[in-house]
Amino acid sequence: MEERHTGEHCTPYYLEELCADIQAEDRIKALVLLSYFPALDPSLQHHTLFELSRHTGDFVVAILGHLLANLIPLGSITSAMRSVLLEKIIDQPARLLTLLTGPDYKDKTIFIELAVELQMTAAVPQLIAMLQSETDRHMRLTLLNALGSIGHPAATHVLTDYLYADTQALVRAAVQGLAHIATPTAVQRLAERMGTDSELDCVILDAFATAPDSLALTKLSEALRSHHARIRNHA
Repeated sequence: MEERHTGEHCTPYYLEELCADIQAEDRIKALVLLSYFPALDPSLQHHTLFELSRHTGDFVVAILGHLLANLIPLGSITSAMRSVLLEKIIDQPARLLTLLTGPDYKDKTIFIELAVELQMTAAVPQLIAMLQSETDRHMRLTLLNALGSIGHPAATHVLTDYLYADTQALVRAAVQGLAHIATPTAVQRLAERMGTDSELDCVILDAFATAPDSLALTKLSEALRSHHARIRNHA
């Protein structure tokens, strides 16, 4: 079967079967066919993406999500692949929430990135829930960056928790996220974190400089009177 679907001259057979499975919403058969996608030649991959793009409905979104989260490594997802999924989500953003909550998707990074690209505040509760249950450090960093980039105040509490993480990358992501949220509460949480690490204090001062909040300006002014020369000079 693999040999049948890897050559360009077999394009009609592969695509006809895939389209029939989509029309019948036969998930098992469609996923079997898509499992060959990484080995297809570029032309057949292009035609497959075209077929996926012209079909509508939640079924296509689900199998496309499977393709991008389970079969294609993140670094190999092309702009064309990403665009096909994005087009189907823009009109119905709730579909992205379904992908984020779906238990069958192994690497949800592409879905998280699309939530950021769309500045999808409706996804914030789910991103927070994912962060709270995530054990992989790299994925936690991805989620922290996403929450910070969206910048919804609902993420203030969970980002504050990560100000005290044991990994500098996580701490810095939390700092940048709170600076982007830039509510008085977020700025206050940053101010409360200062005083134990001069290097981190400088990172927080940098964040204050970009935060559009009067409290951030006040904290910068206070830093100008710091007893520590490094903090004074940085402020």
